[in-house]
Amino acid sequence: MQCAFRRYTVLVTAMLGFTAGPLSAGDPSFEFLRQEVGSRPAALGGAFSPVLGDVQSIFYNPAGLGAIDSPRGMVNYTDQLLDFWTMVGALAYPVKDYGTLGVGLHYLSYGDFEGRDQFGTSTGQFAAGDFALTTSFGRALTQNLFGGIGLKYIRSSIDDYTSDAFAIDLGGTLRLPAYNFNLALALVNLGRQRNAFIDTREDVPGHLKIGLSKGLSHAPIMLFTEFRRFNHGDVQVAGGVEVEIQKIVQLRAGYNSNGKDQKFGLSKDNLAGFSFGGGLQYRNFLIDYTLSVAGGIGYQNSFTFSSFL
Repeated sequence: MQCAFRRYTVLVTAMLGFTAGPLSAGDPSFEFLRQEVGSRPAALGGAFSPVLGDVQSIFYNPAGLGAIDSPRGMVNYTDQLLDFWTMVGALAYPVKDYGTLGVGLHYLSYGDFEGRDQFGTSTGQFAAGDFALTTSFGRALTQNLFGGIGLKYIRSSIDDYTSDAFAIDLGGTLRLPAYNFNLALALVNLGRQRNAFIDTREDVPGHLKIGLSKGLSHAPIMLFTEFRRFNHGDVQVAGGVEVEIQKIVQLRAGYNSNGKDQKFGLSKDNLAGFSFGGGLQYRNFLIDYTLSVAGGIGYQNSFTFSSFL
């Protein structure tokens, strides 16, 4: 089983290195938390921390929940690279005079693997996966200042091996309605492994986010940008644009600087790190789709169904 465990670790580390940015020895555990969650955030390159009033803020900046004034829910499926796939669900519920409570579940499946012992003899198949369960709370501190906090339980499993951790999210967002401008600051995934897979406990991939959004004065266009610095020193920069057509259709495009680590000298490398998507709203329902380009190694397709309950 140790041999199978090592092969699994190499495969998953390579996949996450392509989709989440550069990895090196000593990097934190639970690297799946660096991936973008939900179709709309992914289409904006992940620059989602300054967004207010979206249930997906649970995964980016809990302060965004403070602007939600009615129950909302969402479910997402993302077809990852190789045979990996992600399911995400979230629900936000306003509590009168207090704020908004949110719950989110992020699950990543790595599929099934064939185990072999040190002699190369098959020991049967085993599964592997990661999940994070987040409970968040956000509220308006003043008319245009929002704050939030999230508590997170994280768990990874590889056959009989398991590892888990607790983490905390903290965030704030300042809204300047006269300029259609938001400024966000968030500290996300601050924590450490409670139980390691084998011996050494490591940090969760905590990071600082600084995000900005700006609506254009004479066009239904929103611009987004975000800076992220992770606890092991690596930096990501993301940006996106969202265009609304008749308040029914939204078109989006974005870029994340992790695309520079997805280039291998192939023709598809020119679009590495870019994402494209859109949404269609009908009454209280919204369907979103995003295509994210991981350079020459492939694409990710993300589908989200949201509802204003």
